Amino acid sequence: MQEFMKSLQRIHDAIQIWQTKSDDKYSHIDKNEIEKVYKILIEKQKWYDQIANRFNSLRQHEDPAILCSQIKQERDVSHFSEQNFIIQFHNFQIN
Repeated sequence: MQEFMKSLQRIHDAIQIWQTKSDDKYSHIDKNEIEKVYKILIEKQKWYDQIANRFNSLRQHEDPAILCSQIKQERDVSHFSEQNFIIQFHNFQIN
């Protein structure tokens, strides 16, 4: 869960850099593409918050609300891992 949240945070930071134009690193990316990524980011943050709330409400003897494999699947199915995000940004820079 922590790695998933760290990935979301790094993507959020990259979007903030693009919005503030504090670094030319992402200046080549079109606003529409940033908006698409931001929409996915919001969806994944909501998903994460729901799962985290379910975890926090569990007692120690209860089964987890979600398994690690399900968290990985959520990341993989959505193609939203940090690595994919960086590759996507790199591809925009090449085009």
